[in-house]
Amino acid sequence: MRGIERRLQIMNQIQQSGAAEVSELAELYQVSTMTIRRDLAKLEEDGLIRMEYGGAVLNRGTLFEYNMAMKQCEHLEEKMAIAEVAETYIKDGDSIFLDAGTTVCELAKRLVKRKNIKIMTQSLLVANVLAGSDVDLVMCPGRFRATSMAFMGQLTDAFLSSFRIDKLFLGVEGVAAEAGVSVPNVRDGITKQNLVRRSNWAACVADSSKFGKSYHYNICELSQLDVLITDKGVGRQQEGLCEKETALVKA
Repeated sequence: MRGIERRLQIMNQIQQSGAAEVSELAELYQVSTMTIRRDLAKLEEDGLIRMEYGGAVLNRGTLFEYNMAMKQCEHLEEKMAIAEVAETYIKDGDSIFLDAGTTVCELAKRLVKRKNIKIMTQSLLVANVLAGSDVDLVMCPGRFRATSMAFMGQLTDAFLSSFRIDKLFLGVEGVAAEAGVSVPNVRDGITKQNLVRRSNWAACVADSSKFGKSYHYNICELSQLDVLITDKGVGRQQEGLCEKETALVKA
């Protein structure tokens, strides 16, 4: 098992129980306690946990956020299914914006062979996927945020003010009835909020693990979205958080 995959599983375990002991983790994953301590130190560096004597506890709160490497390993099949549905909304001649996020990046992979569309993005992941393709690609400037692997902030927002977007595919961290869609980082959230405002049509792509969660910065209410695309893991109780104006499409 790779280190990133092991750390993701460790995080899932700590999220479920709130804490974990080094010795138990070492036995569970059949590695040394030193390896587990290095894993926990990396998770603490990312702000996800707090190390204590003999183990670690979860950092709870609305600022909690996985780094991009861990996000890319998580719920991959669901993200690919969501991307497949999202692509059906893109027609020849569309000018679209692909937001930062690993689910949106899966959509970018499906657009590599498309020719008659224009794509704008602030995501380095998306730009790397589309580099060398026939897609008409515009990369937004801004201040780079490594956790999002994207550019954002005042320079990005000023650049976007000159454009009107036909279709937006938005990536978020939380989807909740009262809080709408949200992210932990304020700078990221403000840029996403501006994207929604400048779009004629907006779709949020979010796997079911993000439902029922809310984070530090609210991007918009669910009623401001045209489509919310998720996977079949969304339960009946979670479907009720979609307003009439918002279509829930399960991948």
